[in-house]
Parts: sequence; structure tokens; C-alpha cells
Amino acid sequence: MTPKIQKIFLPVIFFFLLLVFFAPYLNGSNILYEGDYTGSDLTELNLPFRYWAAEQIKHGDLPLWNDQISAGFPQLAEGQTGVFYPFNLIFFILLPIGFAVLATYFLNFLLAGIFTFIYCRSLNISQVGSWLAATAFSFSGWFVFRLKHLNLINAAIWLPLIFYLIEKLIVSKRKDLLLVLLSGVYTIQFFAGHPQISYISVLAGLAYYLIRLLGNDEFKKSGRWLKIYKIIFPWMVIGFLTLGMTAIQLLPTYQLSKLSARGSWSDFNNSVGTLVFQPVEFLTAIYPYIFGNPANGSYQGFDLGFKSGFWEDSVYFGLLPLFFSFIALIFVWRKEKIIRQLSFFLVFCLFFILAGSNPWFKWVWSVLPSYQVFRFHQRFLLPFILIMSVLSALGFDYCAKKIANVGKTGKAAPRNLNSGWSIIVILIVSIELLFMSLQFIGTMPTTYLTAEPESVEWLKADQDQFRVASLYYQLSWNFVFSNSNGWLSTPDLYLENRELVQPNLNLFYGLSTYNDRGWNEGGQLDRRLAALLTVIDKNITLDVTSHAVIISPNVLKVLGLQNVKYLLSYYPVRSNHLAEVKSINQLFLPTLHIYQNPYFLNRAFMVFQSKPVNADADEIASLFADDFDPSKVVTSAAELGLKPALKAQSQVEVISHQANKSAYRVKTDSDGLLFISQLYYPGWIAKVDGKKVDLERVNGAYTGLMIPSGEHRVELKYDPKSFELGLTISLLTLILIIIYFAMKLLVSMRSVFKL
Repeated sequence: MTPKIQKIFLPVIFFFLLLVFFAPYLNGSNILYEGDYTGSDLTELNLPFRYWAAEQIKHGDLPLWNDQISAGFPQLAEGQTGVFYPFNLIFFILLPIGFAVLATYFLNFLLAGIFTFIYCRSLNISQVGSWLAATAFSFSGWFVFRLKHLNLINAAIWLPLIFYLIEKLIVSKRKDLLLVLLSGVYTIQFFAGHPQISYISVLAGLAYYLIRLLGNDEFKKSGRWLKIYKIIFPWMVIGFLTLGMTAIQLLPTYQLSKLSARGSWSDFNNSVGTLVFQPVEFLTAIYPYIFGNPANGSYQGFDLGFKSGFWEDSVYFGLLPLFFSFIALIFVWRKEKIIRQLSFFLVFCLFFILAGSNPWFKWVWSVLPSYQVFRFHQRFLLPFILIMSVLSALGFDYCAKKIANVGKTGKAAPRNLNSGWSIIVILIVSIELLFMSLQFIGTMPTTYLTAEPESVEWLKADQDQFRVASLYYQLSWNFVFSNSNGWLSTPDLYLENRELVQPNLNLFYGLSTYNDRGWNEGGQLDRRLAALLTVIDKNITLDVTSHAVIISPNVLKVLGLQNVKYLLSYYPVRSNHLAEVKSINQLFLPTLHIYQNPYFLNRAFMVFQSKPVNADADEIASLFADDFDPSKVVTSAAELGLKPALKAQSQVEVISHQANKSAYRVKTDSDGLLFISQLYYPGWIAKVDGKKVDLERVNGAYTGLMIPSGEHRVELKYDPKSFELGLTISLLTLILIIIYFAMKLLVSMRSVFKL
């Protein structure tokens, strides 16, 4: 095979592998499906967020605030939606949801392969070896088993491009352009919506840069101060530009992180002491399903004490690539400096991967800025597997040269390895990785997202503004998972389970839920609201004998305060205060019961009494007290100055309601407080008759504002300063970059034309 034909044939193999991999989804009628612990982050997190954001943009609104999740949620600040990630904007706005999902994943695998290929070529690896590494990395278990984590995949594909640009930065004379490009890639990666992967990429990039730079011959000849300059200055520029360009997302996210419940997960025991990688799990590099496969319900890892989950701990990237990487490490280590340097980098990655058994890790964990908010430190397997894939390419080239030089004393092997057996190796690796992938990825009809279940149709017939509570939705998914033996067989049970309207799936239907899927799994929900939801969860119990849900009237009152009108449950609810208003019989799952909450309160109403409290815990406890009437009294840590008006009359009418703003007409014959069942959060501003007024935090986590007697127009708008400031900084950074290169171009033109 000639080098020219080989140059064309190799990418064709990779592209054909992509087509085969995505064949079940090419017509848009199906999407891929993978489960998680209590659902799927794909269908109950990533896709609903993207769909909702795209709909907001289509209607001319910025997706800043989501009013359909919990008591409202700063959706853009949460970050995982990836509002500013270019491909999200293109695909989910312009394409139907099925094709948007297909295009996103197809492009992810394609870019991961291309970026790995050009990175390997920058290391003088052959074309065949480079495509071997590209195939091994992009179809590794790290990607395939995490396809449900769409934001994580979107971010991860940029790492090989980062390493490629670092290689160029070390040797190039045109460093300013490379610094801007590298900052741009880090910016796009951060916009993808997974801060931990961005953080890992920064640490990995720094370590890789130092290892490669210290081994550079030109660097070794530099003086002491020049060496310090070459080490520090480029990353100061990268840091400055990246922070500037990402400010539009970074500042709102940082603000939310300081107010969210995520901080309660950041102690060392939660972060490192439980969700650890066990060294025995390196065996998954040989066979990914050695401890079982969750896709068919056979995974035994949790029984063996693996706390993190199958997808977090897989080291698999193909048997042949693993073999070739060991060839490089064993036989070429002494001969090639690049392999020694990459080996040192692997040790750096292992330091984080083996955090649970690393006695020095706690100190590093405590001193790295903001690193404490992250879990699953074994995600450093991303750069580890990338470098192992590169080593496999180097090992392959070593073997190919040995074979090419058989009987050719003193002759060097050709640069492009032309032997037919090298193409066979690529095909074998592709088939093996494809075969392993197909044992994990399930298929779900796109109607899972687009077709409204019967319960939704019934609920939407009610014209009130209300929220729903889906009881024990985690157990329902686990029941479906167990009875389906994973997610590879028929999706019928999963489709039926939509009747329960699991949080965040409600975003496809235009309904509102009182919580979100991730709040109790380390999500970014406001800490005060999360504390309130925790108390509610503890007071909604399941009687294992009668298989009935027990809810006290006090809990129903608090749910009513949260605008919950209907409760959905597969288990019958034992309560004298609830009336079943609808039941839906199903073929495979138990009957769905829909109950109406008699304590339901409107989204906004007037109250005229307040109960002072001293602390957040006291405020939450007061809400569940027997004598607390949320329709008449609010709790507050501040002095509201409300004077009881027992016979006060009021009327609150919704004039308009959108995600980022709302307007009410309030008529009251006494001074009082307008309670709004919406999260009290920085960035909301209120006006009464056009004049700005202060908002108050009441009932633990909700919003209130003082209203004088009379008839008034009340307007609320979400206009966060963090977003405005971030937008300004990002624009100024882009302008600064443009001015710099414009001036440089002008100087160059003056020199050329001698102006």
C-alpha cells in the first residue's frame, strides 16, 4: 500500500467506525441510552437542560433562570447546560432533539480522534500509529462508558488538542498566537460545562508542559532567569486570557458555588474517603467487564466494595493498544526520551487516580484552590488513558520498524509504514473496541423525550400555576433497571416509567417540579433550599410492610407552600388529607396514583404576620410546626415590621410570567408581605409601581417583598450582576486580543511597505 493510499485509507477506516457505531441513531428516531445510579444523567439531566435552554433562546430570552426546576434555579450559573458551548448552540437550536443528540456525539468522537491524531503527529509518530492512538483514545471505556455524561464528554475531547498546542508552544517562535489559541481551547472546554474536567486539564497541561520543557535542549541552554521566565510567563498569560474569556460563565458559576449545597460534600471523607479507585480495578484495562456489566445488570463492583461505579473506574482502551504501550515502556524506555517523559507524566496522573491509597494526597487536596468541591479524583484517568494511547502508538511504531528492518542490515524503516499488517492492526483494534462498546450502549426511542405520557396530558389540563412532587423516583428507576436486567433489552419499562415525571424530565413537558434530580447527589442547589428538601425527604417514609407512603399533614403544608398541587407515586399514599384524583394503569409497572394536595398555595400570595427566628435550622423547624399556617404567616431571620391584620383582604393576580421575569397585580387593604414561592437568590430585583424595593428571604429559602395597602403593580426581573460583570470582562478580553494582533499586523505592514 502506497503512502498516498494509506493516507486516505486510514481516516476512512476511522470514519467508517463512527458510522457503524452510530448506525442505530442515524435516522433520528432513536437515541443512545446509558443508566447511572438512580436514572440517567443523559435523559434526566443533560438533554433536558439543553432542550430548555434552546427553547429559551428560540423565544429570544437568555437561559439565565429556570423557573420549572425546584423553586427556580440559576440555570446558566449551574454550568452543566453549556449555554456558551458553540456546538450546543448550533445543534440543539437548529436540529430536532434526536438529530441534535446524534450530531453532538458524532462530532465528539470525530474531534477526539482528529485531535489525538494531530497531537501524535507532532510527536513524530507515524500515520498508522497516530490513527491507532486516535482510535484507542476516542473509543476507550473512558468515553464510551460515560456517554450519559454529555457535558463531561464535550469537555474531555479537547485535552489532546491542548497537549498538541503545548508541544507547539515549546518549540515555536510565534508564541503569542499559540498562547491565545491555547487560552481559546481552555475557554471552549470550560464552556462545555464540566468544571472538573477543565480543572484536570489545567493541572495536566501544567505538568505536561513542565515535563516536556525541562527535557527540551534549547531550554537547558537558557540562563536561570530565562528559564524561570519560560516556565511562568506563558501560563500567566494563559491564565489571564482564559479567566477573562470565561468570565461570562465563570463569575455566575462561582457565585452559585458559594451559595450551593455542594460545599457540604467537600470534606475529605466525602470527597476522597469513599469514592475511591481501587488498584485492583486496573484489571479493567484487560477486560472492561471483568467485574460485571451494569448494562445487563451483572455488575458486582458494589458488592466487592467499589464505591465509585463502573464508568468512573474503567481503564479500558483496547487489548492491542495496551500491549503496544507496554512494548514502549519496556523495550523503548531507555532509548527514547519522549517515552521517559510520558512515563513521568503517568506517575503524576497516578498520584491523583490513587487518591484513596495515597498518603500524601490529603495535603495536595487541601492546598489546591477550589479542588475540594470535586469528587471522583480518578477522572485523572482521562490524561492517563490519553498518554497510554500515545505510548501504544510509539510501541506500535517500534514493532513496525523492527518488522520493516528484518533482513535489512543498516537500513532505516520508511517514515510511512506501508506494510499491510499495520492496517490489519487498526481494523482489529476498531472491531474490538466496537464490540466492547455495543455490550454497554442501549437504544431508546426519541419519543422518550418528545411524546407526553398520559399523566402529563392530564396534569396540563389544569390551568393553575403549580408544581408536582414525584415520590421515590429513584426507587422507581432502580425497579425498572432491576426488572429489565440493565438497559440493553426492551425499553418498554423505561418508557412507562416516564408517567412518574422524574425531575428534570419535566422540562420537556413544560411542567414544574419542586426539586431537581441532582440536589441530593452533590448538585448545585441553594444550601438553604437543599436543607429544607432534606427535612421533607426524611419525613416522607415508605412502609416496607404495606408498601405505602406515609406523609404527615405538616409535610403536605410545606409542600403546599412550595406550590405543590399534585403528588405522583407508584406506591399508594397513606394519608387522610390526600384525595386520589387520577390513577393510570400500566402494562408493566404498578398503577400510577395522582393525589391532590389540599394545602396547595398559589405561587404568590399576601401574608400579614411574621414569626422571627434566630437561625436557619430554627427557621426550617418552624415550617413543620403544628401551629404554623403558611397561608398566613412567614418566618424570617430579619425584622420585617409586619403588624398583624387578622381581617385583611388581598388579591394577587398574575399579569405575566416568564422564566427571567414576572409581573403581578396586588390589591390589599393592609400593609403586608407578598410571598413568592421562588428561591431567594442574588440578582433578582423587584419594583412596586416602577420603584425599586428590597427583597426579603422568608420561610428559609423563599422570596418576599413588602407591599403597602392599595393596588399595585409588582415586577420581578432576574438581572444578575455576576453575569453582567462577566460579560463585560469577556468582551474586554476579546477586544484586547483583537487590538494586540491588529497592532502587530499594522507594525508588520509598515515594515513590509516601509511606511
